Amino acid sequence: MKLDYVNRIIDIEKTDSTQNMAREVIKENPAGNILIIAGEQTNGRGQRGAEWSSNPGGLYFTLVTKCPIPDSNLPDLSLKTSEAVKETLAEYGIISRIKPPNDVYAKHNEKYYKIAGILIDVVPAVGAGEAVPAGGNGKYLLFGIGINTNNELPKELPEAVSMKKILKKETEREDFLKKFFKVFWEKFKICQCGI
Repeated sequence: MKLDYVNRIIDIEKTDSTQNMAREVIKENPAGNILIIAGEQTNGRGQRGAEWSSNPGGLYFTLVTKCPIPDSNLPDLSLKTSEAVKETLAEYGIISRIKPPNDVYAKHNEKYYKIAGILIDVVPAVGAGEAVPAGGNGKYLLFGIGINTNNELPKELPEAVSMKKILKKETEREDFLKKFFKVFWEKFKICQCGI
C-alpha cells in the first residue's frame, strides 16, 4: 500500500494500542509521517482514558507526524481530524455528524450511532514514551483514529454502528485510507513535509 505523504507504513495484525506502539516507534525511528495500522487492538483507548472496542475487522491506526503547528492551534486538531473522517464517510454515502471534541456519529435507520473516535496525543521531543496534554510543547503529534468499518460490535455497545451494517457490504481498508488521507492532508498541509 502506498499513501501520499506517508513515509513508512507498519501494518500489524494485533497490538495493545497503536498509540502505545507509536511511542515505541518514535524511540527507534524519529522520522515523521509514519502510519501504524492494526487489525485489532487489545487495549484501544479513547478520550480521557476511555476504552475503545477494537475487534477484528475495524480500522485502527495512528499517524506519527512532526507538524510544526503552534500550540494555539492544537485544540482544533481533533475537530479537523473528525471533519476528515466525516467527509470520507460521505464518499461512501454515509451521513454523519461530529460530537465534539472527538467522536463521529453515523446515521442509520433515522438515528445516529458512534462510528469513529479520534485521540490525539502530543509527545515531547525528549522522553517520547510519555504523552503530554494537547497544548503542551510537544514535538510529535500522534493522530489515533478508530473506525468501525467491518468489525462486529459487542452487544453491550448498542450506541455504536459499523460501515458494514450501514452499507450491507464490507469496506476495503486501503480504499478508505486513500480517501481519508486525501482529505486529511488538505486540512493539514503543514504536516505533509514530515519535518
